[in-house]
Amino acid sequence: MSPSVSHQHDAALFNVTRELFETEKQRFLDNMEFTRTQRLRVKNSWLTFNNHKTCFGMAHWDGKVEISKAFVRMGFGVWDTIVHELAHIAAGIDHGHDDVWINIYRALGGEGGATCEVPADMLPPAKWTLKCTSCSWSYPRYRRNYKYKGVYICCECDSPMKFKHN
Repeated sequence: MSPSVSHQHDAALFNVTRELFETEKQRFLDNMEFTRTQRLRVKNSWLTFNNHKTCFGMAHWDGKVEISKAFVRMGFGVWDTIVHELAHIAAGIDHGHDDVWINIYRALGGEGGATCEVPADMLPPAKWTLKCTSCSWSYPRYRRNYKYKGVYICCECDSPMKFKHN
């Protein structure tokens, strides 16, 4: 696929996702079982896209819902992710995945749960691999992160680990 065809394909996918978001949002607003506060939170929500590789979606305090471009391109779990994040907006972010959230999620027709397992072959390739310096254990990473003061320890043999560019 040429870059312009790929860009057009992406634009079409993102437009379909936006339409799906607005449809689910309206379906929520039309449901009088939800409280006025919950409907107001959802009414003021909006959709954006991010570049996350392992996180499907995120909901924020201000009503912003983010969906991963990578998962939109794959078409994996887009509808359920939208419903999941709208349930977070409606319940209030502080509810996390508690009973209030799960009841709203189920009322919206959500079929999954708090997390979703993606088959490894569907994940985009990682830019980095965190490899043990002693044994063969390794772990794919999407960012080179030295969050732990630059030291990662192997869970198999307690040896230091190093980042390797793929």
